[in-house]
Amino acid sequence: MNVPHTRPGAAPDDTHEPTVLAIEAPGSHARRIRLAIPQGLAIFRGHFPTVPIVPGAQLAGWAALLASRHAAWTHGLRAAQVLKFRRIVQPGHEVDLLLAWNEAATRLEFRYERGATMHAQGVLLAP
Repeated sequence: MNVPHTRPGAAPDDTHEPTVLAIEAPGSHARRIRLAIPQGLAIFRGHFPTVPIVPGAQLAGWAALLASRHAAWTHGLRAAQVLKFRRIVQPGHEVDLLLAWNEAATRLEFRYERGATMHAQGVLLAP
């Protein structure tokens, strides 16, 4: 499944989302979403000019956004706990976003991995 990462009519350097390359459902309350991080994302303007990185807050935001599209998460990014950012995510990377939620969809765990390397993880809570 391929989901465009641009808004209709958006310029390539005005995109705000990664490109979804594939989606797997390893369980009824889990998704694995393969993402490509394009060079032209707007978040890279000024963050940082010589070594562009995806901010940790953006990774948490993408988890909430993609969970709303491809999982049972409807709460957005309102409350978080146990956020850990261990390795930077940069343009040109492909990463796997693992999502898992409880039966009531009030707790969403996310984890970004690239191969055996964990980049970020956290828990989002329903208000």
